[in-house]
Amino acid sequence: MNRNIIIALILIGIGIGTFINASNDYSHYSNFSESSSGGKVKIVGKLSKDKPMVYDAEKNANHFTFYMKDDKGVEKQVVLDQPKPQD
Repeated sequence: MNRNIIIALILIGIGIGTFINASNDYSHYSNFSESSSGGKVKIVGKLSKDKPMVYDAEKNANHFTFYMKDDKGVEKQVVLDQPKPQD
């Protein structure tokens, strides 16, 4: 086989693999009452600035705790097992 054809087939295979991997990581937007059913969701809401935010980078850089109010007005504590977002 021609070298260019082999390289093109490899690139197409990598592209298909990347697409399949990205399509498996999907989630939908929700609120707290819908999220209790399990699965991966993104909660739409606002940060409750009057409640405490706990983040200690020296103790555990991948643990951030805060309170959030969803679009239905339900307020709950959220534990994010990732570094604290900059925004």
